[in-house]
Amino acid sequence: MPAVAEMLKASEAAVVSRVSLRDVNRVINEHILPDAFVSLDNGRHVLAGACSLIAFYFESARRLTSEERLFAIRTAEVRLAKARTLPWAALLREDWTVQHEFLTIDLMPFMRRANGWTTLPQREKSSQPHPTSLAARLSSAPPAFRSMMLPHP
Repeated sequence: MPAVAEMLKASEAAVVSRVSLRDVNRVINEHILPDAFVSLDNGRHVLAGACSLIAFYFESARRLTSEERLFAIRTAEVRLAKARTLPWAALLREDWTVQHEFLTIDLMPFMRRANGWTTLPQREKSSQPHPTSLAARLSSAPPAFRSMMLPHP
């Protein structure tokens, strides 16, 4: 199981976050994600745990202002930075609710979803892939990613 601190390529982060590559580049360029969760060395990379924040930012756009979304990300930044070295199982035991005056935001669904994408399937003793393969997971990805990521027969 990869650590929360694993760095993903921008294209991988897009799949995990369920957004377009353009959206991932936007969160990097506009500093929507804290700089501590991004690396520009040898290509664009995003902290695996931060993919949940990317998903939150875009999925909540119709319901929350950009200021509220950025506040939630900045609040979660402190928690995610502390938990960087933890495995996903420990990260999912943390409290991911963000309180801002009268508004309460639960980031746990986004954390769980990101964990499901970044956790590699366990291999059986025969070295055969687990039935829940990456291809099976990608089949639920947006159509643009399915055509790009699934191997052609």
